[in-house]
Amino acid sequence: MQDLKISESEYEKCQDVLKLKYQMLEKARADVEELKTQLSSMEIKMHNDLVTNSNEKAKLKMRLRTTQAKLDAFKGRYKETMKEACFMNKKYEEGSGKLKEQLASYGVEVLHLKKKLAAMKG
Repeated sequence: MQDLKISESEYEKCQDVLKLKYQMLEKARADVEELKTQLSSMEIKMHNDLVTNSNEKAKLKMRLRTTQAKLDAFKGRYKETMKEACFMNKKYEEGSGKLKEQLASYGVEVLHLKKKLAAMKG
């Protein structure tokens, strides 16, 4: 009979251990479910971010193409303007040089005429 009581106390201890292990198992299952939910939401967020990034990248590529086209147009206009400015500067320098030569020759002629006039008067 005493063996039965020892067996019953051991049985109760085993039952307590089993209850504790079962509770631990239930908590682990709940943790697994929570982690699955978190993982699922993270995967969805990652997918949404990927889609958003892809859309943004496509928009930026389109903007880059139009900006590049505008830049190329501005470059072309700038080159033409610079060529025209260089040509006009060259023509200005040539004209300025000619006018300076004419002015110098007129100045020399005026001096020569003044000397003649002074010689005639004097």
